Amino acid sequence: MTGHDDRNALFRAVVIITALLISGLCFIEPNLNALALMAYSIPAVMLIKYEAKHSGIPDIAGFPRRVFILWGIAVSFWFADRLMCDVWLYLGTPYLHALFHLLSSVAAYSVFVMFSMIDIEARSDSHKFTVAVRYFPDKKGALWSLPYLSIVEKHTTD
Repeated sequence: MTGHDDRNALFRAVVIITALLISGLCFIEPNLNALALMAYSIPAVMLIKYEAKHSGIPDIAGFPRRVFILWGIAVSFWFADRLMCDVWLYLGTPYLHALFHLLSSVAAYSVFVMFSMIDIEARSDSHKFTVAVRYFPDKKGALWSLPYLSIVEKHTTD
């Protein structure tokens, strides 16, 4: 194993152990667990920004902004739900925690698409495909559209 592989293995182990410990808090103190999981997103934000910036792939340059906006709105709903639950119930507004889960899921899906694109491009020497990010339903990639990868076989000129 090279030094890089050792660091990757150590990083993965630290992430898994930390996630398990934080998730274990849900049995001790559910409120503390929620805050710990929110704090866990801070290093994730830095990783997303770093990887998008250093990937050199123009299609994913806007993904960190998209993810941060969606995540910020989602966390705002979460805090609003936690801090003013009685107010929302009195006003008869929808369950804001559900909106948190919806928006954070769209943000997480965007991260998945971004890292899939990075991985496919990193392995481009071992396959015969080109990949591009597309959006549904808005072709321009608006915040509320869903990104997906379009994979097409490369045409060789023999």
